[in-house]
Parts: sequence; structure tokens; C-alpha cells
Amino acid sequence: MKTRGATTGLLIASGYCVAVTLARLALAPNAQFAYMLWNLVLAWVPYVLGKWLPKVGFVARFWLIFTPWLLFLPNAFYVVTDLAHLQGAWGISKWYDVALLVAYIWVCVTLGLISLREFQVLLAGSIGKLRSAAAAHGILVLVSVGVYFGRFLRLNSWDLLTNPQGIGSAFGRLASREALGFVVLYYLLYAAIYEAYTAQYEFKSPKRLVSSQS
Repeated sequence: MKTRGATTGLLIASGYCVAVTLARLALAPNAQFAYMLWNLVLAWVPYVLGKWLPKVGFVARFWLIFTPWLLFLPNAFYVVTDLAHLQGAWGISKWYDVALLVAYIWVCVTLGLISLREFQVLLAGSIGKLRSAAAAHGILVLVSVGVYFGRFLRLNSWDLLTNPQGIGSAFGRLASREALGFVVLYYLLYAAIYEAYTAQYEFKSPKRLVSSQS
């Protein structure tokens, strides 16, 4: 799947997001939604890391890239929940904020979809189409868990290293009805979006995920 054109388009769309955010900072008396600039950066991290996955030739190197890719992938989908901040007005038209948030959501989610799709296609070269599809949906479940951790428990991707106890206790919260409901609901949402996105491509498996030679 060719993504050079997609990368260019996403860079242009990211530029639009930055422009409308800076314009909002100039027009409004507060910094509401300025944090979306950081969310945009975090969404680009798994996309960039994913580009290195086909280039690795050793299992150890693969895991060194795959692990941070998986930890940062939820950031690309997390921005969907930022729609919750559209309550009330902050000195500017609400419709301006709708356009701003929709632009960020489109760019960030698209970054996540492309990256996950590329990983699935790459994985299919080693384990086949059906198993790679199951793996992709398993990752979407983990993404939904990560979004829950970020939205409700205020945990970040790097907390696995800086706050492992907090991550461990967070998994205990998943037994609650609220947490399970959120994870299931958002997994179904992301899965539906992902399946709609991948349906437009003919599935072709490239070379094997990792080299058999060390």
C-alpha cells in the first residue's frame, strides 16, 4: 500500500490544524484547545514508528520499535473523546471549535488507521490474513483500554516506565461497569471505522514481518 501521498496530505491537514489553532489563540482571550497541538504530535509518533517496522531484520529490533508503537497508538484515537469539551462557549463561535476539533480528529484517527493497517498487512506475511486481522482487532481493544486510561485516569503512554504501579492499579479499574462499557463501546466504534477504512484496499501480504536469520 503506497502512503507517500497520504503522508503529504496528512502533513497539509496537520498544517491546517495548527493554523486554525493559532488563529483561535489570536481571536479568543484564552488558550482553550491549544493542547490539541500536543495531541497532534503524539498521534504522529506511532505513524512514524510504524514506517520503521518493515525495515527491521531482527526480532529484538522489531520489539524495540513495536513496543513504543503500541504504547503511543492510543493517542491517535484518543482525540475522539475531546468532543466532550464542546460544552459551553469560550469567547468564540462554537462552530469554529467544531471545525477545529473535527479537523484534529480526522487527521489523528487517519494516522492511526493507516499505521494499524500497515502493521496488519505486514503481519499477514508471517501469520496470514485471518490471524493478522484478529491481531489488529486485539490491538484496537488495547487502544480502547488506553483511551479509557487517558480520559478517566489521566495516564499517559510513558507511564508504563515512569509510573508502572499506576498502570497496574488502573487495570484493576477495568472490572467496573463504567470502564467495561466504555472499552466495549469505543472498541466497536474504532473497529467499525477501521473496517470501513480497510474495505477499500485489496489485501496483499508483503515480505515476512521479521527475518528468519539473526
